[in-house]
Formats: sequence, structure tokens, C-alpha cells
Amino acid sequence: MKLINSRWSRLVLWALVPIVGLTLAAYARSSLSPDSDSTYQGKALDDPAAGFQLTDQAGKTVSLADFRGKIVVLTFMESQCKEICPLTAAQLRIPSWHFLTGTPQTLEAAWKSYDILVQPATAGQDLVHSSGVYLIDQNGRKRWYISTPLEAVGAIQWIPALCDLLIKHIHELVN
Repeated sequence: MKLINSRWSRLVLWALVPIVGLTLAAYARSSLSPDSDSTYQGKALDDPAAGFQLTDQAGKTVSLADFRGKIVVLTFMESQCKEICPLTAAQLRIPSWHFLTGTPQTLEAAWKSYDILVQPATAGQDLVHSSGVYLIDQNGRKRWYISTPLEAVGAIQWIPALCDLLIKHIHELVN
């Protein structure tokens, strides 16, 4: 499969997989607030995760079905993004990941399946897209959507870090 090098096709998909061992070890050090029930936790879901078939950084074809039986952390990032994507990536401290891409048509189908809004770059403007992370369970069901939480200056409500929310929700899925 020939990869398209246009800026439009660089909004890629990251599938971060098997993270259970790392997550369980990290859960003990989680800095979640004691009253985390009243803070942002993400949006609980219980829908089938849409399948996709894309190409990873080694040129291998990868599909969501390849990870059946494993917990998957799925996010969409644009390789040239200088704003939210680097902040999201910094929160994803996971050693095993696949950086996926494909033709504009296959990427558009994946974006649509996961309700990712993409506005192509225009003169003087960067590509704009939805941010956030999906947590998909071992049975291929979307269980959580977590917007990339950012600490707002002067915010009254404590916002847990994305990595802490992922650790918490993954722990719930494996127990």
C-alpha cells in the first residue's frame, strides 16, 4: 500500500496495546484525587469499536481485530500538530504502540467511525481535529472516551491527568 504524503493524510491513528502489566504496576502510584468521583472521568461507553485496517510504522498491515483479547488505547494525532497532539502524546507512557496511517480514504473512514472531526489545513492554518482517547476492552467494545484533560490556569476543579484516568479505567477493566 502506497502511503500518501500530503498533510491531509498525516493525521494518523495510534493504537497503544497491551498495557495491562505496566498499568497495574503504575496504578499503585496513581495520583487520582481521593474524591475523584466528582471530577472528570471521561465519558463511559458500551458500543462495539469499529474495525479498521491501516499500515504501521514498519509497513505491516494492522487491524483492530489483531488486538482482540487485549485492552487497546486508541487516539488520533496529526504528525505536524504543535498543540494538543504533543500534550496527549506526553501523557501516553506506554512502551508498545503502533503508529498507523493509510490513504486519505481509509483514514477518513476510521475518523468517521470514531466521530473524529477533521478540518483540512488551509493557507496559513494548521489542520484541526478532535482530540481524545478511546479505551477499548478485550472484547472489542469502546468503554471510555477521554478528552485530553488540560489544567486550566486558575481552575477551581482538579483535573486528573490523562495517564491517571487511563490507568484507573484499565484497572477497572482487568478486575
